[in-house]
Amino acid sequence: MKLFVVPMVLISCLAAHAAAQVVHPTSYENTFRAAREGEVPDDWESRVAAMHSRPQIARDSVAQTWDGPNRLVMYDVLAQQETLADFPTESPAQRWIPGTSAPLSSDEIHGRSWTTTPTPITTTGFPWSTHVRITYSNSTGSHVASGTLIDPYHVITAATTVHEGAGGTWSSGVTVYPAWDGEADDAFGSAAASNFGAMTAWISSSASSDNMAWIRLNRPIGFLTGYLGYGVPNSADLTTNFYNLAAYPTDTCYTGAPDAMYYSFGTNDTIGSSTVSASVSWPCNGTGMEGGGAYSIISSERFVHGVLAEYQGGGTPQLLFTTWNTQKFDFYVNSMETPVYSAVVMDLVPMGCKADTGGAPTHAGKPLEGFEYLLANASDVDPPNATYVVDVYVSSNNNISEFDTLIQTQIIDLDFGPREAITVVSEEMPVLPLDLAGGDYWVGVLVRSANSDTSNDDTDGTDASPIAVTPCDVEFEVFGEGTPGLGNVIPVLYGVGNSCILGNYEMRLAGARGGSRGILWMGFGEVQWNLFGGTFLIDLTQPYYLFNFALGGPQGVPGAGSFDLPGAADLVNYPGVDIYFQWTVKDDDGPDGWALSNGLRLHVN
Repeated sequence: MKLFVVPMVLISCLAAHAAAQVVHPTSYENTFRAAREGEVPDDWESRVAAMHSRPQIARDSVAQTWDGPNRLVMYDVLAQQETLADFPTESPAQRWIPGTSAPLSSDEIHGRSWTTTPTPITTTGFPWSTHVRITYSNSTGSHVASGTLIDPYHVITAATTVHEGAGGTWSSGVTVYPAWDGEADDAFGSAAASNFGAMTAWISSSASSDNMAWIRLNRPIGFLTGYLGYGVPNSADLTTNFYNLAAYPTDTCYTGAPDAMYYSFGTNDTIGSSTVSASVSWPCNGTGMEGGGAYSIISSERFVHGVLAEYQGGGTPQLLFTTWNTQKFDFYVNSMETPVYSAVVMDLVPMGCKADTGGAPTHAGKPLEGFEYLLANASDVDPPNATYVVDVYVSSNNNISEFDTLIQTQIIDLDFGPREAITVVSEEMPVLPLDLAGGDYWVGVLVRSANSDTSNDDTDGTDASPIAVTPCDVEFEVFGEGTPGLGNVIPVLYGVGNSCILGNYEMRLAGARGGSRGILWMGFGEVQWNLFGGTFLIDLTQPYYLFNFALGGPQGVPGAGSFDLPGAADLVNYPGVDIYFQWTVKDDDGPDGWALSNGLRLHVN
């Protein structure tokens, strides 16, 4: 259809390779499973809940009956199996692990003390992004607790969050929400527990000195949020440094509870070997804040010294903190933290896709306005600069896989450090397929480069970016009146089809003189002029085009002349455009030797 070639060449193509800009920030995913056509979105939260509906581990487990030296117990949530960690054979040279470095927040250290009402935190910026709201269930019901990220995969919290203590059972349905504010669009999504760690002294006898636990997550959400350092405090840390506490109270006395984070800090009153306590005079109680990481700021670095183990109400409320000691530190580093990060083969984990459609639904066939994601080296390997291959997909659900629709392949040069995440910002935008039906979709990526763990190579759940797509369609509207020719028959011009995709819409002329010649006029405005012996409807004062065609049908037969013009251009990039058409057909029996069709307006939605 030549009329579209000159004024509007509308061709979209999928990029085989895309350039990408990388930005280094200051600063796992559920098991990979192919998503096929018609499959419901992968809902790991329901799967985890279903697994927790199985019978709990027996109360006469190894950890419950332990009466030997205090050891770390690791609990596999999926297998529902306990493992006693081996005693560390080597102790680290230092018992301090730094976290993400960043300037102090304007909300930190403002001269507050435990006697001042905690302050609500309304930002998701660091370090508040490292503090998590935890939901869990046990034999007494459903609960809320708090915790703090101390590396990409691990949250430190109170042992009460993961196990009931002496005579009790492990918790179920444990889920963490960084910087949670109760809104559906929470900044970092959530992560489910895959493993717990707690000491035998807590599990067998509820020792307050060991009311500390660790949660391993199913995705390294700490790459998105940042994380705090941790370490064994010395006497000066306990006596001269403030403890900062950001956590989630459940007392409705706090505005927004239990969906709001509150911050307070102060000094310690009583110092024990593995516990410290402080008196508070808060008007509201601190239930729900248990598990929150108590951190000190030392030379602008934040180190978690312990966790809020218990809020003790009464005449003079007390905060009881359980602190790190060398035993807990060595067990955690040797048996929980270090084994997760391979020192031999790097593990690439894509996260946090952000597909920008300009704040509104986009059309099928159009490129995204912006696209970026985080690519993390979740290992202790320091690889050389290398080229990585990442595929971009659009999916009908949030389980991204190779069975979805590939819309771009990115080949990127990156230089990772150990446990480093790099934000990849696309310079050439992924393009949505022209035949994509209207509806809700997700855009995500899948890493093609070889790495140690292929189960977390795709972005699922909240790591995929939701978008809304509206189909591009055309609307035809007849206007004006034609002028008859041979046999007093008026040529009729009309449209067929409603898709913007080439070949899926067309215009048809019928009722003209058979075998004659005609001119198709196309313009961008309508008028009413007395031309060709009738009413001419195309505004010739604006840009216009004309095209000559020979009509079909037996020569000279009234009304037998016709012509079909299939759309030969994709109109997806022309939303809101109106185009006007009219035929003039050479007909000696018409006024001034011409017959005119009605006008036809094509509108692109």
